[in-house]
Amino acid sequence: MALSLLFMYGQALAGLPAMAPGTTVSVVAEDLRTIYARGVVDGGQLVFDAPLPVGVSLQLLIYPPSGHSPEADAGAVRSAAAQSQGLQSVRVSVTDGGQDLQLQDGGGSVSFRDWLAGQGIGLLLPAQ
Repeated sequence: MALSLLFMYGQALAGLPAMAPGTTVSVVAEDLRTIYARGVVDGGQLVFDAPLPVGVSLQLLIYPPSGHSPEADAGAVRSAAAQSQGLQSVRVSVTDGGQDLQLQDGGGSVSFRDWLAGQGIGLLLPAQ
């Protein structure tokens, strides 16, 4: 793999926070109006509660362990996105029959599953 490609992938991942236990990840529509799934890092796994729509561009909202209540509605998600310093937002698309997410960065993409595995975390997504 070319050095420039590795550098580009590194840039896509540089903005992502470490996935400590208790980190909550919401998968939402690009306009933040629809929440498709939520997941929490627990026991070395990021487990989502619902299948994801394949081929759709979405946002991952990553909340640090103390920064998010899973019961938040879409309005609260939009408010948190605007106000919370601990919140990270990443553009993704759903691939592999709904079993992986591709992080979008400029001209390329990176597997979210592979990135998590590099941190020692597995990704569990319900089947379609």
